[in-house]
Amino acid sequence: MTHHFEIPERMKHLPLDDRGYPIPYFVPIVNGLPDFRFQDARKKEACRKFMKCSVCGGRLLDKDFWFIQGPNGLQNSIGSDEAMHEECAKFSIAHCPHLLYEKSDRRTSDVPGLTTMLRKKPEKIFLIQADKVYFIDAVHTRFRAVAVFPYKYEANKLIPA
Repeated sequence: MTHHFEIPERMKHLPLDDRGYPIPYFVPIVNGLPDFRFQDARKKEACRKFMKCSVCGGRLLDKDFWFIQGPNGLQNSIGSDEAMHEECAKFSIAHCPHLLYEKSDRRTSDVPGLTTMLRKKPEKIFLIQADKVYFIDAVHTRFRAVAVFPYKYEANKLIPA
């Protein structure tokens, strides 16, 4: 399939889904297909242990970690997604279908134990640069933000707010 965007060099090794989007490193493959609702626990652990980008799987630079968070994640400086390279985070903000389509809900009704997950997207999301990360537990990562870039939805696009 032809997509209408340039895939960054550090992401070109990733397989593409049937729409032409790169399948992020963290996404598990279930029965031969990517399941975008989840994070592969082994890959999440590898991201933490070896300081890998959750999108491309490459090594992160010291003191340069990027996160995409909603208002709660920004306020608490805690997220359940692992850090990314700046380039991977900016590509995700610009092209990730789950982030872009304001009306797309998470499909969790068939997933046991995920009934408390937020289903409505926040009005704004934030691209956050951090210089430190701390692993709170097996799921949550605390980060120390050094810069915050707000984005808002406009016509199925995220634009700087």
